[in-house]
Amino acid sequence: MKFATKLTFFSLSIILIVAFAVSYAVYSTNTKIIEKQIKENFENLALHTMDKIDRMLFERYADIKILASDPIISSKDSTPASITKRLVEFRNNYKTYASLSFFDLNRIRISDTAGMHLGKQHQVVQWTIDSIDNGIVSAARDIRFAEELKKRVIYFSAPVRDDSGEAFGAVVARMEVSKLFDITREAIAHFKEKNLEVDLYDKNGLLLYSNHNRKGILKDNITNQENLEFGLEDKLGTLKDSKPGEDEIMFMVYVREEGFLDFQGNNWILTFHIPGKIVFSPLGKLRNKIITILAPIVIFSILMAFVFARSFSKPIQRLSEAAEKIGRGEMDVNIEDKSKDELGQLAYAFNQMSKDLRRSRNEFMAVIEGSTDAIFVKDIKGRYLMINSSGADMIGKPAKEIIGKDDMEVFPLEFAMTVMSHDREVVEKEESITYEEEVTVEGRKFHFLSTKGVYHDSNGKLLGIYGVARDVSELKKKAEELKKNNAELESFNNLAVGREIKMIDLKREVNELLEKLGQEKKYVIHKP
Repeated sequence: MKFATKLTFFSLSIILIVAFAVSYAVYSTNTKIIEKQIKENFENLALHTMDKIDRMLFERYADIKILASDPIISSKDSTPASITKRLVEFRNNYKTYASLSFFDLNRIRISDTAGMHLGKQHQVVQWTIDSIDNGIVSAARDIRFAEELKKRVIYFSAPVRDDSGEAFGAVVARMEVSKLFDITREAIAHFKEKNLEVDLYDKNGLLLYSNHNRKGILKDNITNQENLEFGLEDKLGTLKDSKPGEDEIMFMVYVREEGFLDFQGNNWILTFHIPGKIVFSPLGKLRNKIITILAPIVIFSILMAFVFARSFSKPIQRLSEAAEKIGRGEMDVNIEDKSKDELGQLAYAFNQMSKDLRRSRNEFMAVIEGSTDAIFVKDIKGRYLMINSSGADMIGKPAKEIIGKDDMEVFPLEFAMTVMSHDREVVEKEESITYEEEVTVEGRKFHFLSTKGVYHDSNGKLLGIYGVARDVSELKKKAEELKKNNAELESFNNLAVGREIKMIDLKREVNELLEKLGQEKKYVIHKP
């Protein structure tokens, strides 16, 4: 890969990393802010909705108290007909209730706006316990399916007392559960999506109202469906979960009922189930906005990086090409760069290096060419890369006819095989070895003393063989002559030594003879 390409990729990588890091930081920071805002918005909406429910329940609570204290209703002298007439007037004025009824203390229905089940005793339920048995106001503590109305209703009841304060009956108002839809519909209206789910539960988790699960009203229990503990004292909270069997993330915002004014409430729980796509919709818009802003920046950065890399890499490319020429032995290389920056300084240093290399090469080649020994360099395949004049003279061919050829093309077959065998040994051992090599050319015998070794690149890869060979033919001849002379001299010396030994033996024999003669002479003179 070219330097310009690498530089382009490097520059782009830096730009993209920085761009994405900044984008991620912005996105992450805004994500937390948006998530917090969304959570607060939904929680505020839940609080507002529950507050409206409490206000509506408070109004019904106030209504039933007012109805219980009505002069006609609270008079023991009123007839069932007058009570019924007053109940109908009250219902028509408020237009909120499905029915209004009056019961005596035996739970017998005395009057009813619908005229149903008159004279019949009502079963014991929560509102009868509250208002008839205990004499207290019961507001939305009893929610049931009314068989006679065929509707789900919320009960509001209050004891009826005479002027002395003695309870003698109870008034009961029934309001359809569907009235809650008018309140929750306002919450849903804040969203274009129609899949915002609103549920209302009593303190035990029984589903009182739902805008999406009508069949489950007064049947389903949240404790069997949701991961929400009703024993918690938190007034408000947000849970992240998914529906059973579904992968979509759902957020559930819940708020607990706190009542309104003197209406204490019943600890109901209102929940909003919000699909993740609604919650994360602003995040998607933020992501798209970041991409919209980032895309032209990235494209512009790519163009700038490409231009910068090309302009910056041109001097580097010139340096690379010049270095390749020097590597091929072309030392007459200069780089033209008049810039004052580091690249200009690098070009100047390179030119100085080239100049020094030319001088060193000339000096080195002068030494090589001036040597009487043959100096050569081969590649790993045994082809000559360089040979000096002395080497060419020894081979008997011009250097240009030797460069690029191997030993089989330069020497006779037998000698070439010997030289190649030595080369293989040097390569295998990867150390310098000295050989005496003999060759016969046109009947004339030559002797060479060669030292060979291997050379590597900067990575340790074996590149080839270098060698120095000296023609020792004359030395060999003189050594043979000297050896011959030494042999003759040794023979002469051996002869001289033999003669000397014989002279010594002769002298000894003469001395022995003289001694013998002397003794005989002495014997003769002294003979008696």
